[in-house]
Amino acid sequence: MAFKPAVNRNSIWQVRRNVAGALPIGRGVRLTGAVGADDIAVVAAPLGPDAAISGVTYETSVDDVNAGQMLQVGLSNAQLRVGSSAVAFGDRLNIQDATGVWQPAPAGSQNAYFYALQAAAPGSLCWAAPIGSRPV
Repeated sequence: MAFKPAVNRNSIWQVRRNVAGALPIGRGVRLTGAVGADDIAVVAAPLGPDAAISGVTYETSVDDVNAGQMLQVGLSNAQLRVGSSAVAFGDRLNIQDATGVWQPAPAGSQNAYFYALQAAAPGSLCWAAPIGSRPV
């Protein structure tokens, strides 16, 4: 019998593409942070070669055009509350203060714990992937 790793069913998301057209099956996609009127998370293509992705799409039915399934890659992705500074995609984040909100880590900071997976306005939620503490 072939080795079959267990699949975390909680890491399977129903997703919708951010533009009209077929969902690219078997491709890496990133969460945009948007949610459609039908409460389905919106995904888009990565921002370039070797760019961060949130998951990989897979076939769920032969007539699936705009919505489908994504197996999340970063199993520890989280939504973080942004503090008083806006966050851009790719920013490394650290704690702003004791209130538990997050901010872009200053250049040279030794304490960056998350990588922003989307742009976010001050006070809003931002999807982020953990990266561990390292200089930025």
